[in-house]
Order: sequence, then structure tokens, then C-alpha cells
Amino acid sequence: MSGRTFVEFSHGGRRYRAWWEALEMVGLEKRLRDAWLPVLMPGAALLAAGRAALKTAPKEHLMSPMTITTCAFQHIGLRDEQEDRYLVRADIGLVAVLDGLGGHEDGAQAAQAAVDVLVKATGPASSHEMRTLFHEAHDAVVAIGPRCEATGERGQHKMSCGCRKLPGTTLTALWIDGPRAVIGHIGGTRIWRVRGGEAVQLTTDHSQWNMLLRSLGGRGEDPPDVMETDVQPGDVFVLVSDGVHLTGEQIAEVLACGPFEQAAERLVEAGQAEYAKRSPRCDNASAVCVRVEAAP
Repeated sequence: MSGRTFVEFSHGGRRYRAWWEALEMVGLEKRLRDAWLPVLMPGAALLAAGRAALKTAPKEHLMSPMTITTCAFQHIGLRDEQEDRYLVRADIGLVAVLDGLGGHEDGAQAAQAAVDVLVKATGPASSHEMRTLFHEAHDAVVAIGPRCEATGERGQHKMSCGCRKLPGTTLTALWIDGPRAVIGHIGGTRIWRVRGGEAVQLTTDHSQWNMLLRSLGGRGEDPPDVMETDVQPGDVFVLVSDGVHLTGEQIAEVLACGPFEQAAERLVEAGQAEYAKRSPRCDNASAVCVRVEAAP
């Protein structure tokens, strides 16, 4: 993950924002121009104004590079197969949780096919890049149907009419890049952000009356929700499958009651306990936690 520092300043009645690194690129006018939004002055004037801003900018306008620490845990529950998958790419700040659709053909393979796409991500993080990953993951999930049939690896899930349900999976991803993060989401997996002891859900479930309305795979390509959010030192992001559907208050309490290194395991245990109150067969459960800290 690249640590970046913002500087903001006013010039000619307009406010500008730039990366610290860009301000040090003396002589590289094109790269400097690309780094500033909006670019309304010649590169030399921007550079001079930026240098002056670095000398005089209030401390609250400067954000230090940040580091992330992660932990992850999953449990099969009382199901016959683990159809959840998760990804942790701490090197580029990318994490994800996926839930292969139970009752559909090859749910586990569908989730794994999407993970195999995410593993190849290089960045930098952007909304465009996130949408591209979701599109490629969708194509990969669709492609596993014929592949599994050819190799004899097809599952046994059928509808009452004898037809097979098409492979599918949810996908919820978080890509942190300095003081911002890009979120991609489709299905019923969730992202929470815990800040100052309060947990806020950042995604919206694509379901109605316990039926999933959008997923990767299937006959058509459902659009993912893609958004950006700010990142602050001290934030903890929590990604969970539907086997860990706790309330925000419960998530904040679980995080606060022990060391961060075991937070994902505690969340899965708490999620299974809650699930057992509604169903005798606990679902697959997965959790990934990401703690953001200012770089030393």
C-alpha cells in the first residue's frame, strides 16, 4: 500500500489539493499537472504555490502516510462445504470477502474463481480499476460452469424441477490507498467501519425477503456498488460474510474486548452464536479486519 500525504492550499481564490510526492517532482510538469485537481494554472505556478503551501500549511492539512494491519478467520459452521473465501493483499491494501451462493451450482468454485482475479490486481486503487476487477470476476465465474462440466466437477444442487442453478458468488472488496479507500460491493457480504468506538455499515445488502437480488455470475452481469470513502488513523474496517451478520454495536463491542490480532476470530464466534438463535445449522462464517495506523 502506498502511503500518500495531502496538502491543500488556496491560490487566486481557488482551493487546490495535491499529493506531497507530486510537489517534489521538480521539472516533471506533465506528472505534476496530472496530480493536481483542478489544473487551472501553468505547471510552474502550481509548483511555486505548492512549495509555499508546504512551508505555511497548518498541520491539520497534512496527513501522514498510513500503514495497515490485518487479521482474518473463517469457519465452516455446520455446513457440508466451505463456500466462503477471503483475500488479504496487504502489499497493495486490498482485502475482500466472498460468499459462494449456497444451493447454487459450484458456489465454492465460483467464489474461488473471483478470488483468482483479485489476486492479480496491481493498482493503483481507483473506482475504474475496481469496476474492471468486478467485470473480470463476473466473467471468470460464468466461465467455470462449462469447465466444471467438462472435468466432472459439477455439484449436486438442483431446483425442484431438476434444473441446475448457475454458479454465483457475492463479492465485497476494500482497497485502501493512503487517506482514501475504494469499496466494491455486490450481494450480501458487508463492510463496516469502526471509528471512535462506533461502527457504521458502508455497504447495502442486495437482498429482499431473504432473497439475493444481485451477485457475480448468472445469465446477466449485475452492476456492483462502487464508492470511495475517507480513511483516518485509528479506523478499523470489518468485512464479513452473512454468517457474521452482527449489529454495529455488537461489532464495536467485539473489537474492544480483546487484542486486534484475534478480532476476526472473535467476530466469527459471535456471529455463529447469533446465527444459531435463528437456525439450527450455522452458516459458513468469515471475517477480515483491517486496522489503519499512522506510519511511524
